[in-house]
Amino acid sequence: MKGLFKKDGETLITKIQIICNLFTNHESFTAKSTQTNTVLTDYYKNIVM
Repeated sequence: MKGLFKKDGETLITKIQIICNLFTNHESFTAKSTQTNTVLTDYYKNIVM
């Protein structure tokens, strides 16, 4: 998990996109995908900015 907290924007964005895809593509999370993406976007902003 250490790599997730690096300030390397490209790596972080890639990991967040992978996480978003996992949630979005998983049937049981389809309804929550918008909420999940919002949470991850806020998470990204808090780390990088």
